[in-house]
Amino acid sequence: MLAKASSLAGAIFAGFYAGLVGWLFLERTRAAGNDIPAATAGLAASLALVGAALWLERSCRVPKRPDDDNESDTSDN
Repeated sequence: MLAKASSLAGAIFAGFYAGLVGWLFLERTRAAGNDIPAATAGLAASLALVGAALWLERSCRVPKRPDDDNESDTSDN
């Protein structure tokens, strides 16, 4: 559950920071130029959170037991 919530939050923040970085690159002021490194770091951290959450979700799967296949075959008869 934590992995799914983290991947969703990371995707939301990644979209926000991607839009912010794009807007800052289009804005040609000194203040916008000073904010680009922080926004880029936020984007990188958000993408890292999504990657870590997807890896955690994949590694926390419960393996299928061999008994599960046999039980489903006998219940059909």
